[in-house]
Amino acid sequence: MGIKLEVENVAFRYFGGKDDVFNEISFSLSDEDNLCILGPNGCGKTTLLKCIANLLTITDGKIVIDDNDISQMKRHDIAKNIGYIPQLHAPTFPYTVMDAVLMGRTAYIGLMSTPSEEDIEICREALRQLNIYHLRERPYTNISGGERQMVMFARVLAQKTSVLLLDEPTSHLDFGNQNRFLSILKEITTNGLPSIMTSHFPDHVFLVANKVAIMNNGKFLAFGTPDEVVTEQNLYNIYGIKVKVLQLDSDINRKICVPID
Repeated sequence: MGIKLEVENVAFRYFGGKDDVFNEISFSLSDEDNLCILGPNGCGKTTLLKCIANLLTITDGKIVIDDNDISQMKRHDIAKNIGYIPQLHAPTFPYTVMDAVLMGRTAYIGLMSTPSEEDIEICREALRQLNIYHLRERPYTNISGGERQMVMFARVLAQKTSVLLLDEPTSHLDFGNQNRFLSILKEITTNGLPSIMTSHFPDHVFLVANKVAIMNNGKFLAFGTPDEVVTEQNLYNIYGIKVKVLQLDSDINRKICVPID
């Protein structure tokens, strides 16, 4: 497996700030990796994803994607390599769902050009993959928050990038769509599109991730496989509650996390 993304000893501090939001963060991502970052509110997870997407500029270290230093890349090249789904997206204009997904093709379409039939078909396929094709003509402003999150996922799939960044992607989804979303994420990662997702749900680690980081106070306190990192002691250390990590029976063969306080 080839390395797609390298994060080398990065740090970030807001302009005029006295303290780093995070520092000394290092990891790499290969073709079939899904990295899940767990941590309490305010620990720096979202800021880290924004730095990897080059929406914020790191104050130290280096981020390399497909052997290219991201600080030296043009915006449209970054858009061809990194897809990013933020926690929240407040729509302003009543674009149709199809138009919102077509925006994922912007980096491939000339400034004065219109989307090709290939661009449109890529977007149709992304909508079908997420089972939301029926929403294609609906105004993006008139669908639920959970549906908008699925539309954002379709948009980054249509973007055809090298890496996906997903910031708490299931936080607005109902139970069915959470599981559908995670199942599709696992499938596309297994097929060679690596991803990083942040989450407040340790159970999601056992569903989709092969790498896990626990982040707190601006650092990775633990990094490794789900079995190594998602332990009762580590969860207590970051969330301050007692949790049992249980192995389900052989028919399901998966671990779950159960709060016991």
